[in-house]
Amino acid sequence: MRVVFVDTVISYKNPSTNSLCLALEDLKSLGVEIEFWGGRCDDSISHLVNHTRKCPLVKGPVANIFNWWILHLYFFLPAKKRKVKTGDLFFTTGGHFFAADVSWFHYYNPTWFKIVKKGIMWGIDSKLKLIPQVWGYLQDSLILRSKSLKLCLPVSDAIRNDMRAHAPAGVRIETLPNAINQNFVPCSPAYKKQLRDDYGYNADEKLLLFVSQGHYARKGFWRAVEVLKSLKAKYPETKFRFVVLGGKGKKLEQIKTYLNQATPGWEEWMQMVGWTDKVKEYMQLSDALFFPSYFEAFSLIEIEAAATGLPLLLTSHHGSEMILKDGDNGHYLPDEVDEIVEVLASLLQKDFKEVEPSIGRALTPSVWATTLRDYLQSTA
Repeated sequence: MRVVFVDTVISYKNPSTNSLCLALEDLKSLGVEIEFWGGRCDDSISHLVNHTRKCPLVKGPVANIFNWWILHLYFFLPAKKRKVKTGDLFFTTGGHFFAADVSWFHYYNPTWFKIVKKGIMWGIDSKLKLIPQVWGYLQDSLILRSKSLKLCLPVSDAIRNDMRAHAPAGVRIETLPNAINQNFVPCSPAYKKQLRDDYGYNADEKLLLFVSQGHYARKGFWRAVEVLKSLKAKYPETKFRFVVLGGKGKKLEQIKTYLNQATPGWEEWMQMVGWTDKVKEYMQLSDALFFPSYFEAFSLIEIEAAATGLPLLLTSHHGSEMILKDGDNGHYLPDEVDEIVEVLASLLQKDFKEVEPSIGRALTPSVWATTLRDYLQSTA
């Protein structure tokens, strides 16, 4: 079977294509040949992907808009002709390509817009983000009405349910969870202690981890800061450190500047690590993932943390139902800052319960490949 994947990029670093990259070798062994039409393909997977048609890409705050038009200018008519000639399936992510037969949804803008209407803070440069978010809303809404589309594959049951409520009758929508990078594994208590010593953390402070490369407001970073700021003021004897991974350059400096203005003394209990390739190590040395996000689809960070055996402290957002068992491998948090403060204060008074590593409803790359292959065959 040959499948043409049309998108701006295919890369491990892109959350929307990470699972596909992880599963490429397994797909190949199952007889699924992936041909790529798009802008950029990681060198590390170029031997597994036949990048036959290329297009330029633009960068910037509204790049998504321009790149959508570029994809359709370069590939829409060739895709229509190819289907007639060969019957090959066309695959994309989200609303990126309207000639696709199958689309995998790692995000769903209409749901996020419903949450934003409730008054969620957008962040420092929020107004600039509004334009591409509106465009994403239109993309995700309109592709559900595309005559080419045969199958939608959202990453979680919660997103699937939202899409089924919005989609016209007859559109098939099934869940295809994320694949897990199997490098994320637990470590022994002795190795954890060694890591903490190596990274300079005190043995008596609880390390609360947060990971994000962007979308800080949506992912609950500013809510987390408010919670921990209030916690420190109300319970000054509580020993913790908020370890934040992700961000670099101008954006990271912008966040630090804002923190200096709004939260003086933040460096006493928070560490802005910035971009690092040591995410696994930070998960292994931390005590819990503190991720009070407003909206996800099925967060890769939550999957990786759970696989490492890190307790999850999550708000009840989309995708959390796929990974968190309340009281088993972590705890659901309330939405209000004052209520989260009290829950955390109670949890931080004692050691976190050791939890069994789990990937929840996520899939190994081989199972993801088999599941996708079966969906594609049922669509062809």
